[in-house]
Amino acid sequence: MAAGTTAARLVVLIGGTALITNGGLPPADLLPFLLLGLGLTAPVAALIAHSFYDLWKKDATTTCSAAPAATPTSGMPP
Repeated sequence: MAAGTTAARLVVLIGGTALITNGGLPPADLLPFLLLGLGLTAPVAALIAHSFYDLWKKDATTTCSAAPAATPTSGMPP
């Protein structure tokens, strides 16, 4: 998740630099957006990441638990 946050900061900095260079954004307005924008969205990103992890883990558990059920439990042939 740290890579996603770093990528988001780079996008904000590059876009903000372009806007400041063109005169569309005062330099003082970039810092609050960078700090608060990413700080407020980080919990949402963490929630989404944990949800995908839980779904992946559930799928892996279902796949693993289904395999032993198909094998015979005793050494005797059916």
